[in-house]
Amino acid sequence: MSDFLPHPFWNFSLEIYAGEGVAACLDLQERRGCDVNILLFCCWLAASGRPTLTADRLRAILKVRDRKSTRLNSSHVSESRMPSS
Repeated sequence: MSDFLPHPFWNFSLEIYAGEGVAACLDLQERRGCDVNILLFCCWLAASGRPTLTADRLRAILKVRDRKSTRLNSSHVSESRMPSS
């Protein structure tokens, strides 16, 4: 059972990850540093007929992603420096 509430974007992402197209997405992530979740979000917006992101909105999303990534990385470094019991 998933802890996530049903959401059309989540369902879309699961469908992509279950298909053959995920290899291309993951290749973009590994080779080019592309954020697959943001890529899928943009694809979902287009596929579902929702308005596309403006450049300003995309920059705001990337800024939030970068802040979260920085916090996660600094948390991981702190944990790795903790003495083992």
